[in-house]
Amino acid sequence: MNKDFPPLRAFILPVIFVGLLFYTLITRQPEQIETTPEIETYYISGEALGTTWSVKLFAEKVENKEELQNSLQKDIADQIEIINQKMSTYLIESELSLLNTNPMTDTWIDISPELYYVLKNSRALSDISKGAFDVTIAPVVNLWGFGPEKGREEPLREELVEELSRVGSDGYELNPNENQIKKYKSNVIFDLSAIAKGFVIDYVVQHLTKLGYQEYMVEIGGEVCTNALAEVQSRKWKIGIERPTMQRGEIEEVIELPQESITALATSGDYRNYYELHGQRISHTIDARNGEPIKHSLASVSVLHKNAMLADGWATLLNVLGPVDGLALAKREKIPVLFIIRERDGSFSLKMTEEFLTFCVTCERK
Repeated sequence: MNKDFPPLRAFILPVIFVGLLFYTLITRQPEQIETTPEIETYYISGEALGTTWSVKLFAEKVENKEELQNSLQKDIADQIEIINQKMSTYLIESELSLLNTNPMTDTWIDISPELYYVLKNSRALSDISKGAFDVTIAPVVNLWGFGPEKGREEPLREELVEELSRVGSDGYELNPNENQIKKYKSNVIFDLSAIAKGFVIDYVVQHLTKLGYQEYMVEIGGEVCTNALAEVQSRKWKIGIERPTMQRGEIEEVIELPQESITALATSGDYRNYYELHGQRISHTIDARNGEPIKHSLASVSVLHKNAMLADGWATLLNVLGPVDGLALAKREKIPVLFIIRERDGSFSLKMTEEFLTFCVTCERK
């Protein structure tokens, strides 16, 4: 791993844990695809942001395939690092870290268009969830033992109240006309772990599009974004959604992503990043409204969206709201969503929106 990249907990603090929740498939394996002499399958991968990334794409054959793949690998790693330098909470000189330590209040601070865009969309998700989703939740997450200092004791009520005073959209304001932010609380801390990884995927997708590629799958830490040509039926992308258990690789459902359309899939779950305390399951996912770990029965939620950043953010938001309020909101907003709910006997039940059902290959047979 490149030593310049932070560990997972650093860039993506555990407000949301999205591990390798997807088993990505294609209708046929690359070596089995009946390609024309002009088309080749390219696959590249690497490590960044404390996790792994991969890109699979179809493009015209070149004389030196290895040279092209090496060039693409470096190019994509460079694109990922550009956003890492802006939004990492581990790099002390990153733009986000400098914003977090900036003591100025009631003063407009210039920020990059990328950071402004992510904060603006985070604010919108906070508003629509009535504060359940909030990118200023990091102090409370740390208090519950999911930050760099992994204490595993329930915080005192007065400690929780104190840290909650730092959380909320009332601690900052975004200039609607400029790439600027104003902090009203000097100790507000932004952590974009619940949305930034999706933005990185979108950033890479935009770069591939600029380079002229039309068929690809971009995956970072299990979150996926694909595009395919409508006329090539043999190269439809299929994605397997994992059953939320400790055993990896068990597929619960398989979806088929549309062609001639960029589509992203993100999942948020509580089944791998938690601890037991006094017989209670303490989830890493914290409800920003009260500072408490979620206690509902939702094991995982998967969201489809044309934007990977919003798929990422919505998955966290709906995971916080749970299987009742979350499903109601997803239906109202007409978002393709799959909820996997943990029953008392250890089995799982599924609920989904009508929009999700149209993508699901296996759902109708259950």
